Amino acid sequence: MKRLSTILLISWFFPAHASVPEGFQLLDDEALGDIHGQAMFVSDYRRGSADDGVSDNDFGFYRLMLNANLEFNLNIDKLQLGCGGVNEGIRSGCDIDIDYLRLMGSFQGTGSNPLQPQGAGQAGDPVESLFSLLRPYVEFAVTNPEQHAFREIAGIKIGSQQGDGFLSIGRYDTGLPGCSNPPNDPNCHMGINQFSGNMDVFMQGEVALRICTLPLICAPVTGDLEFSQNQQVVGTRMRSPVFAVPASGDLNLFGGIPVTIFSLFQSDLRMIHGIKLDNTQDFFMSFQRERITYPAFEEGTWADVPANAGWWMNLPGIELTGLEVAYQTNLFSAVGSLFGTTQLVNYDVGQRPANNCWGAAQFC
Repeated sequence: MKRLSTILLISWFFPAHASVPEGFQLLDDEALGDIHGQAMFVSDYRRGSADDGVSDNDFGFYRLMLNANLEFNLNIDKLQLGCGGVNEGIRSGCDIDIDYLRLMGSFQGTGSNPLQPQGAGQAGDPVESLFSLLRPYVEFAVTNPEQHAFREIAGIKIGSQQGDGFLSIGRYDTGLPGCSNPPNDPNCHMGINQFSGNMDVFMQGEVALRICTLPLICAPVTGDLEFSQNQQVVGTRMRSPVFAVPASGDLNLFGGIPVTIFSLFQSDLRMIHGIKLDNTQDFFMSFQRERITYPAFEEGTWADVPANAGWWMNLPGIELTGLEVAYQTNLFSAVGSLFGTTQLVNYDVGQRPANNCWGAAQFC
């Protein structure tokens, strides 16, 4: 009797031939397959090919995405990834080694945030600002995707459609061991010890010149040299990549002539304390056993450069702005700078870590 009652109840709510309510349209299976809607989790598949003109992409790429905007504010005391391993032949240590990493929001006003220390640039509110990842996902690069018995995972990528916020990095402390010539001594800074990845950065700032005619007789030059240019550095276990930065300005030098100085600016990465992501596309981290060119978020597009074996971080479209370099030289070198290349090696760029603490919490 109970079984019969259950059958009657199901038949009442789910009749075999339900009528279509007024205003609704009955769809067959083929028509239902053409309907698209929103879901919390979305998966897709992309196939690379050795014949499509993109290097190192002959994999099947399986992606599982969260269709949401993920926001957070966090501090990481020590981030070390890929220590030892296959890249020891390049340089000992870790693929990515960063001290005191803060992921927070960025300042939306003009200039620097008055709530942050001088040199912290456009870091956001130390309590309420949020770093955001739009549509974060996990992606697997698989070899031999059509042969089920021979498929292998060659790489794993953790990314997003875009990242927005501020990365504050490291510390500046003249009391650190080995710090003897602040602020231009890298030993006075903590931060990015080694970096593996692609860093496509917009650099903007100025170089303040001091020219010495005789020892201990120096004077600032009227006017500053300014630079504003996109730079890209790519490599594994980098410590002090070279940025080619042409700086120019109207200086009171030999009658006030416009000057362009082509500078090779080589900075220890520990001196970089603030990186801004402004809706940066294809911000991701990955680790792989071989070089892989991962798909970009938009279908049919690919990453600018392949990710090398080991851990890798892709930072395209980031900003290093408000940089200030104080450069002292002699008169002979200043004249030579007009006709050659100026070497700016390990000069402090004026950046300082942001405050991202609340109350009695430590690690600011």
